[in-house]
Amino acid sequence: GLYLHYGDGRAAFASPLHYLATGFPVGTGDYQRDGRPDLFLFHLGRALTIVTSEAQGFNAPRGFSYAAAGSAQNLAAGDVNGDGIGDIVVVGGSLTWVPGTGRGTFGAPITIDVPNNGGTAAAVLRDFNRDGRLDLALLQSNSLIVTILLNNGRGQFTPRSTFNVNGSATQLGVADFNQDGSLDLVTRGQAGGLALYLGNGQGNFTPNATGLGGSEAGSLFAIGDFNGDGLFDLAYPDPLAQSGQSAARLFILPGNGQGGFNAAIPVNGETSVSQIIAGDLNLDGHDDLIYSVFSSPYAVNVALSNGKGGFDAFAKYPTETTFPFHLQLADLNGDGKLDLLGNASNHQSLLIWMGKGDGSFNAPLTIPASGAFATILTADADEDGDLDVIAASTIASALAVITNRNGCSPAGGAVTASAASYAPHRNAGDSINALFGVSLSSATQAAAVVPLPTTLSNVSLRMRDSAGVERLAPLFFVSPGQINYLTPAGLAPGVLTFTVLNGGNAVATGTTWLVQTAPGLFSVDATGAGLAAAVVLRVRANGAQVYESIARLEQGGVVPIPIDVSNTAEQVFLILFGTGLRNRNANGTVTFTANGAPLEVLYAGTQAGFAGLDQLNLRLPATLAGRGQIELQFLVDGRAANPVNVTIK
Repeated sequence: GLYLHYGDGRAAFASPLHYLATGFPVGTGDYQRDGRPDLFLFHLGRALTIVTSEAQGFNAPRGFSYAAAGSAQNLAAGDVNGDGIGDIVVVGGSLTWVPGTGRGTFGAPITIDVPNNGGTAAAVLRDFNRDGRLDLALLQSNSLIVTILLNNGRGQFTPRSTFNVNGSATQLGVADFNQDGSLDLVTRGQAGGLALYLGNGQGNFTPNATGLGGSEAGSLFAIGDFNGDGLFDLAYPDPLAQSGQSAARLFILPGNGQGGFNAAIPVNGETSVSQIIAGDLNLDGHDDLIYSVFSSPYAVNVALSNGKGGFDAFAKYPTETTFPFHLQLADLNGDGKLDLLGNASNHQSLLIWMGKGDGSFNAPLTIPASGAFATILTADADEDGDLDVIAASTIASALAVITNRNGCSPAGGAVTASAASYAPHRNAGDSINALFGVSLSSATQAAAVVPLPTTLSNVSLRMRDSAGVERLAPLFFVSPGQINYLTPAGLAPGVLTFTVLNGGNAVATGTTWLVQTAPGLFSVDATGAGLAAAVVLRVRANGAQVYESIARLEQGGVVPIPIDVSNTAEQVFLILFGTGLRNRNANGTVTFTANGAPLEVLYAGTQAGFAGLDQLNLRLPATLAGRGQIELQFLVDGRAANPVNVTIK
């Protein structure tokens, strides 16, 4: 890697910044003409690269230690410790998680204690006991078991259950196959073939369908809805085709929604499949197939679903001298169209194909990085709304963070924000949010019924989570420039892709980040700043309760009404309204301050009278008397809400 030591002018240097930009230095020069020296590197992969300098270092992947024994086999992203910031789990000879800062950097790695750990081949980070915390399912290849570890919400894991699997199992898949609201697991079963293990919502699993694809079926598979019936299906390479004994190349197993599968459907393709994934490439609501082959001529193959379980002819995207070892689908430029990423099998480069939204891709972009890309995933490491690439290095126990510099929204793009604070790029489940764009609707309409409708003025909002589940968002209001909506509960955390449909046609797309909590407080003028949207509850000495307003409307606008807290015989409570905090960690802390001084929080959770609305109850002590305007700061799960104010008499 590349290490940058800043001199302090006194013959000493600060701690180095580590960059996973490898190669042989050829020279330096100011290639950007910005007055800063850049580096010119030569790679063994016969690539020449320029590493440009910035005000605070180099424009190259930063390296952060993950300190796991052995090479990284798999990465998983999510909020491990309940602070509202994305973390990374690294799977190798040992298991660690690396806490994110939300600024594109990571802290010191923390080891996860795994019982009977003989090497973990794959990990899935999902909520298996429905408590709002991300748990771990580990495929332990040497001990031939899957282990479920439950998270206490602070990044500490406790073993819950295990089940046996086949020695050649290398992949874990997760989805709700029987529509009971609990996540299920797919892997290669103990007796061979693929097997489905049904979850009970408490972290335990029971085999339900085994020997899928026959006992010779390998461990490669993809999960998706290939026939458009809203149920999860399986796609897998035909084991006989891989050995030249069958003309079919792939099979689709349509799910029946009850934990079983209908008869397999053969699909033409190729042999020597190295990885297979699924995603909706042409925005028709049906998942398509993407797979790579490890025999020459190397290529990525794409087949579009016809919505009936069948597929159109495969399109080939050659990859020249190597094949992509790990494939990922993600919307990198925020246009609502899935892009394809793959790391070269020789670990010398990252390949990126930008999706066109019709099922095809542009020519690949190649990012050279010798030895830096063993396995990859996408996550918003710096919380700017754009997905970054996280890779595990083969030459050091380090994560490479490749920051996405996509700075402009594409045509037809849209941005989401909290409807309370207007903080962008983060949604919490069951919270009130706003979406901003252009020509979203031809008319303005507000919801007039409860439950909220999913269509207003012929407009609907489709949301697809990181597990591929799609739901329509309940709508409060639509207009040509803004849509207010309720983020559906129960979606998988991570990247959330949204599409605005007008008359069934996509008119705007984009991505946001689904997190456990995204606290925001409403203000009286609906700007997310200034006077809080709140009421006062006064309990008099005789027990009588009186509600009081904290604002009044005058000709010049809204004027605060000072809150009288001087009578020590009375109890005064401030009730504020917000959103995005109801899913908070039950073991976490909720803090509220007035001009920096702590206030007693009596309640922080759901306000039952309005969809998505949350409520905070505070005690206002008599010691606040005479303070005038005070600023209220709210912190939950380590994440701050927007500040608002009230006036004290």
